[in-house]
Amino acid sequence: MYRASAAPNSSSPDGAAAALDDAPASDGDGDADGDDDAGYAGAVPKAPRPDDAPVMPEPTPETSATRIPRPLSAIPQLAVNLSQVPVAVVANTAEKSEEAAATLGATVREAMSYLGALSRLTSLFLRVWWRRPFGRRAILEQCEAIGIKSVPIALLILFFVGLVFALQFGMTLQTMGAVPYVGKVTSLSIMRELGPVFTALVVGGRVGAGIAAEIGSMRVTEQVDAIRALGADPIKKLVVPRVIAATIMLPIVALFADIIGIIGGMIISYLTFDVSLTLFYKSAITTIHATDFLSGFVKPFFFGFGIALIGCLEGLTCGQGTEGVGRATTRTVVNVSVMVVLVDFFLTKVFMLIPRI
Repeated sequence: MYRASAAPNSSSPDGAAAALDDAPASDGDGDADGDDDAGYAGAVPKAPRPDDAPVMPEPTPETSATRIPRPLSAIPQLAVNLSQVPVAVVANTAEKSEEAAATLGATVREAMSYLGALSRLTSLFLRVWWRRPFGRRAILEQCEAIGIKSVPIALLILFFVGLVFALQFGMTLQTMGAVPYVGKVTSLSIMRELGPVFTALVVGGRVGAGIAAEIGSMRVTEQVDAIRALGADPIKKLVVPRVIAATIMLPIVALFADIIGIIGGMIISYLTFDVSLTLFYKSAITTIHATDFLSGFVKPFFFGFGIALIGCLEGLTCGQGTEGVGRATTRTVVNVSVMVVLVDFFLTKVFMLIPRI
């Protein structure tokens, strides 16, 4: 082993050459034969040979594989053929697109079939509702069940709707210094949209589900077949009284609900924004025109007709057993909600074409 004290003077060419000649031969890895790199601590640095330096061999697959760490050497075994990835992605996308198209097609067919059944039931109703006997007693009983018993929940809901909307509108108008206009905004919103729509949703959920469950139970227990066997028409006996009662009573319930909603907005405006009751009342009266009143009163006629008709259709077509009745009730609530929103949109577009009077 070379030591610094025994090394020749490497600053001169002769000393450097002597040091290179006396250095032990390299084994190809840069280390001396039989020695470790650690054994050269403190030794004179080895200068590279200018002419006869050993040439490193070119890497071969065998030597490259031995120098790659173990996790990386396993990559060729786990690699996928990248040329097949786009094909697989396209195939998967096409399969999903076909499934989505099939689902959409089935949904459209089901919706069209449902609309066809609803249209058929409507035609049957229009064919028999005016024929004798009229069944006044059955209609009055349904008016009580559908209309009068729905008044408390409708008034409660619209009262709090009036409170919330007057509070929200008042806070917004307060930032603009227009608090006195809260009566106009609240009364017009409740009369044209909020009153009819919220009343239809609340009463529709209660009444539609009740009609579907009642007629569905009669169908499961074969009472509908018994009515038909006795020579009576189930449409005339079951559908007509409920549809007429809902069509008559829902506008009345909505009118009372509108009034209660406006009163709720008046109360919260007085308590929160110090808007006098007289100012709120006068602004509401001067804002609501005949067209606005007509819009809020005509919409519930269509809502009531659709609610009762959907409930009767689901009850007459429900499956067997209590499970079928439960599914019919659930479908009634969902379909009634969708019907109310769609009909409200189209009726609103129609009333927008009518000039305000």
